[in-house]
Amino acid sequence: MTWLQKENNINMKTIKSGQIWTYKTRVNEIDSKVAVLAIEKGIDGQNIIHVKIDNLRLFDSYNNLVSDRIDHLPISERAFLESVLKVVAQGYFSLGEGYYLWKSDFDLGKGGIWDINLEQVISSIESNFGSCEH
Repeated sequence: MTWLQKENNINMKTIKSGQIWTYKTRVNEIDSKVAVLAIEKGIDGQNIIHVKIDNLRLFDSYNNLVSDRIDHLPISERAFLESVLKVVAQGYFSLGEGYYLWKSDFDLGKGGIWDINLEQVISSIESNFGSCEH
């Protein structure tokens, strides 16, 4: 469990595995929620928050719906706290294959974490869904 204080905000937020949060979504994804899969210390001692995000609308460059979720996303604690609004539920979530692939790369110095807010992360991921040439 981690106690943090948001800058310029006297309210403390506690982040725990299994929490489901509302967050500052993109306009077309107001029903989207972010779930905390795990919290771990990075090599710099800062917390890494592992999340999954549901009810998204991710499109490719041809405006085809590509995905409605992100199953694993590692984000800095600071960026997570800048993004989230309130806890709305509690659940249990497995880490899934995405976490273990990321962890393997991270341990080799090849995997990173996002340090921008969730809205920006989602837009950045979506921008990489270019067209697929077959």
